Amino acid sequence: MLYFAILLVMSVLRLLNKQAQSYKNETGQRMNDEEYFRNVLSVYLSFLPANLPTELDNSEMITILSRNYGGSYTLIPNAIAVLEYLKRKDLILGIVSNNQTKIRQPLIDFGIDRYFDCIVLSEEVNLYKPDPKIMELACKKLKVPCKNSIYIGDHPFDVLCAHSANMSVAWFPPNRFFTVPKYIDVPEYTIHALTDLIGIL
Repeated sequence: MLYFAILLVMSVLRLLNKQAQSYKNETGQRMNDEEYFRNVLSVYLSFLPANLPTELDNSEMITILSRNYGGSYTLIPNAIAVLEYLKRKDLILGIVSNNQTKIRQPLIDFGIDRYFDCIVLSEEVNLYKPDPKIMELACKKLKVPCKNSIYIGDHPFDVLCAHSANMSVAWFPPNRFFTVPKYIDVPEYTIHALTDLIGIL
């Protein structure tokens, strides 16, 4: 089976010293940060079980989503080496991220934008994970069926979103305390470093 990898941008970059900002994208039009995070939150809530208990109200959840958003980045270990490996295998690579247009600049700054055949960002397409339509859009752009694709994600909603789009998932938790809830299907793979992809792909 021919796979292509859609790498979640946060699986390649790690955010440091982040601070939310409001600014315009290249079209001159964009939502302010509060509206952006309200849209993300509404999608998250629509995919959660109705009886899921929460101690947070919506405004508190928006604060958590937007906390330390944006700012400076660094590549995680072996990112370039893994991207080079995947390209040598002639895999088609893409990014799907619940992110804003400004994430494109760090990709350019680190010289990794050239590895990706498609970059789909929520702010630009008005679709947000875990809505599977954002995955379907990326696959359509890449001309590869969802069923022949694998998504590398670092958030439980990445697992939910990819499975809803009929994609396999490599779960890449950001730390050992981050787990996939029981109401979300178990991912096909779990990795703890990008180099673990070499044994999968």
